[in-house]
Amino acid sequence: AVRHTIFYMNRWKHKLPTREKIFESRLFKPFARWFDDEHFWAFERESIARAVAVGLFCGMMPTPTQFVFAFICAYLLRVHLPVSLFSTLYTNPLTLVPLYILAYEIGFWLLHGSENHADLIMPQFGNEQFWHDFGRWAAAFGTPLALGVLLMGSVFAVIGYIGVQFFWRRHKEKHPQ
Repeated sequence: AVRHTIFYMNRWKHKLPTREKIFESRLFKPFARWFDDEHFWAFERESIARAVAVGLFCGMMPTPTQFVFAFICAYLLRVHLPVSLFSTLYTNPLTLVPLYILAYEIGFWLLHGSENHADLIMPQFGNEQFWHDFGRWAAAFGTPLALGVLLMGSVFAVIGYIGVQFFWRRHKEKHPQ
């Protein structure tokens, strides 16, 4: 049973990028010395569960920043780095727009209830009141979106954490040591 569990875990481990592979990148190379600790590479239930939660939360962040947020959170929370980064990939060009529309709708509903949506047409540049109108537009659109993104990211993180804990324990019950 122990050999089977080790085989099962190794089956996942070899699919994850290694420390060396991650830090070959120009973007991550300057941070390699900070990630020498074994916490960032240990394939343990708690570290993996928290890493999935970090990645799922950070995946809802604005598109170019998801990996950066996951990278920083993985460092601060000392969780498995590759899993944190990989778990952000549920957002992509096909899923991001529907997720953000849903996040906006949730945020708007929480802030305004069943009230009609404000006019969210972006103001035209060149208008003498552009910056004033842009500020109003950004507040009307941005506040519900930010609230929805934070709420959805939090819910995804909790579900991911509980899911990993559940499936890991279930696997251990089927294959006791």
